[in-house]
Amino acid sequence: MTSALILIIGAVIPWVVHVSPPRQRPLFLLGSIVLLVLFAVFSKVNPLTGWALWVGLVVGLATIVGSTMLAARAADDPAALPSERAARRRAPREENQSTGEL
Repeated sequence: MTSALILIIGAVIPWVVHVSPPRQRPLFLLGSIVLLVLFAVFSKVNPLTGWALWVGLVVGLATIVGSTMLAARAADDPAALPSERAARRRAPREENQSTGEL
C-alpha cells in the first residue's frame, strides 16, 4: 500500500510543480519536499531509499515531456489545428502588409 502511495506522490509532484505559476514554483517544490518528509515521519518508511518514488518521478517527468512534445507538434502543424490563426498564417491579408507610405 505504501509503495503505491509513494508511486502516486512521485508521479504527481512533477505535475504540481509544472502547472504552478512560475513565481510560485519554488514554494510548490518546497511543499512537495515537506509532503515527502511528513510521509516519511508518519509511515516510518524512507521514500528516498525505495524504488517507488524514483519510478514515480520518472513517470511524471516523462508524461510532462511527452505532453509538451505533442502540444508542440500540434502547434507546428496547421492541418492538425484548424483554427483561425492557422488560416491567417497561410493567407495573409493585404491590409496588414506595409506599403512604405506614411
